[in-house]
Amino acid sequence: METVNVTQGVLQGDSLSPLIFSLFISDLIVHLKNSDCNGVNVDHHTEITALMYADGLVLLDDNWAAANKKLKSLSVYCHQNYLTVNPDKSKILIFKREGRVKSMKPLFYDNFKIEI
Repeated sequence: METVNVTQGVLQGDSLSPLIFSLFISDLIVHLKNSDCNGVNVDHHTEITALMYADGLVLLDDNWAAANKKLKSLSVYCHQNYLTVNPDKSKILIFKREGRVKSMKPLFYDNFKIEI
């Protein structure tokens, strides 16, 4: 493999930044599916694995084990594609039909605990 030195790039806030990000990670969903990472079933016919907007990514799961598996698969994908995830900007948000979640085992991305 030949090394290419990058001397210029797309600046943060540039109008092309969201498009380039979307193009660069366009195969993420395929990677997750190939890793047996399913999404959330919304109407018995439609499954949503992730939401992407601009340079943001939301992974959707319906249980701890699935979320843990998806985070590990995301880590593999990012390492293969020379991407980094900022765990300090990553959060876990839990939605539940009834009441509050009392406690949940922590989830990690590459040994970084993700805030719940």
